Amino acid sequence: MNIVSFTSRSQRGYSLIEMMIVISILGIIAGIAAVGFGGYIVQANRQDAVSLLSNTVLRLERCFTLEGTYNGACTLRTTSEEGYYSLVANRQTQTYTLTAVPVAGSRQENDTDCGSLSITATGEKNASGAKGPDCW
Repeated sequence: MNIVSFTSRSQRGYSLIEMMIVISILGIIAGIAAVGFGGYIVQANRQDAVSLLSNTVLRLERCFTLEGTYNGACTLRTTSEEGYYSLVANRQTQTYTLTAVPVAGSRQENDTDCGSLSITATGEKNASGAKGPDCW
């Protein structure tokens, strides 16, 4: 009795070309996801600036309550907690403007949507980028 076995395509596996096509498709999908993910990282890092400005506003208001002036002996933090932003404070007796500027060399330096975020003593919030107040 002579039994001849036939090997069907499903038993042989995948060819090298099929594997290369699958790998290239996965590479394209991963590349698209990485670009989109980078934008979310920049957006999330903006909260570092918002936190810096909000905490500084609270500190300045406390100093104004105690000393009657915004430019008294009150010390302010110069960089944000995560180190993505530095603080520029324009303090006068009865008013102030605080600006969180992206640190040179950080990922936030390339944030064209918002750039530097600022807040005044009257609570006016703004940003130097294209989105302006929407960054808050």
